[in-house]
Amino acid sequence: MPLSERDSMLIERILEDYDTFEKRIEYSKMDEDKFCNNHSFEGEFNYDAIMNPLYRIVEDAGHLSDEVTSAAPELPWRQITGFRNFIAHGYAQLDRKIVWHTVEDDLPKLIDYLRSILISS
Repeated sequence: MPLSERDSMLIERILEDYDTFEKRIEYSKMDEDKFCNNHSFEGEFNYDAIMNPLYRIVEDAGHLSDEVTSAAPELPWRQITGFRNFIAHGYAQLDRKIVWHTVEDDLPKLIDYLRSILISS
């Protein structure tokens, strides 16, 4: 699929943010227990450092064109946008366990798709 300049830019930014996200997970030695339960200063600092690129990923994914999103109907695009809104407006009430499982289970599918269309364009 040929990508518009805007879609290419958004996808590249998403992939860069995902790389940052992964590096921060590794650097902080984050696992599910720490992510969900460490409310110390250091734990909250690491949580915020991890949530920041995640927020940018779902924000940018919500701006991808219909051509990009309709080519992958198996991805939960509406939930991605909803997740962005929940992060932006319900940050204090986030269920960290749900966020962790979303990141572990769903985010890699989005990233794999975006990588594949960027390579094939």
